Amino acid sequence: MLPFQDEPLTTLAQQNAPPVTQKLLICSAPRTMSTTFCAYLSAAGLAYPEEHFGTGRVNLVKTSGVVPHWSLPAYLDVLYNARSRDGLFASKIQFRQFEMFLTNETGQRLFHDAVVVKLCRSDVRAQFVSEATATTYDHWSDTTPTRTVADDPQNTSLNIRSSLRRCLENEAGWHAFFGLSGIVPMLVTDQMMIEDMAGVIRRIAQRLGRPVDEDALQALAANDKGRYTAQKEEKARIAAQAERMLQPHAFNINTYRNTRYPRAHRSLRTRLKHRLFGRPVEF
Repeated sequence: MLPFQDEPLTTLAQQNAPPVTQKLLICSAPRTMSTTFCAYLSAAGLAYPEEHFGTGRVNLVKTSGVVPHWSLPAYLDVLYNARSRDGLFASKIQFRQFEMFLTNETGQRLFHDAVVVKLCRSDVRAQFVSEATATTYDHWSDTTPTRTVADDPQNTSLNIRSSLRRCLENEAGWHAFFGLSGIVPMLVTDQMMIEDMAGVIRRIAQRLGRPVDEDALQALAANDKGRYTAQKEEKARIAAQAERMLQPHAFNINTYRNTRYPRAHRSLRTRLKHRLFGRPVEF
């Protein structure tokens, strides 16, 4: 882990910091092993790709006064200075964050000449079940405590639907962005990470033309506990409920008719109109 991880930006201004000459952007989705992946990148000697554009992170920095005369370009300049390493800046971005903060000139500047990596999960059902379980029990990793919840939470069905929607909209949003921008990302699946994480990290370092700290990389691999496996019973219950809820819709044409992703934020009136008359494609 890099020494500046989780430290406030105010303590990280680098005197005579080299200009950012390379950028590594991790386009992720919920429950795609992104935290583990970024930890390996850090161990290899590459800049740690934090979620700099999460709503909570941006709002915290915005109100802290760290960035005088707040603006997104000014925030990016501070990030380049404080979070880069030897001229390399890295960031992890979910599509919702891109949609909120980077569909503008700042986003164009960030993605220009960047090495872009797209993380995805092979088993979509397992992905959104994991997201629904984490949401229901407020338990997101092996290092966070489990919130006390009733054995049969009442909001499980809602969490299953909303988690599926978030996963679908995230994937569809990135596909739309890549198609419109012409960016061809390096595709990294969860199975690739499970089978040969060190090999994946080496290929990214090679793409960047940077050396790999093999000793630190192998040390992390030796202590890696593998995929996040907590809450097996809870996941099994939610997976069974998802099967009952969703399987009958899989081969029903009405499931897919008039469906467009990603969906814009809409009022209740607009959602009702689109449900009744179909939603126009918005490009």
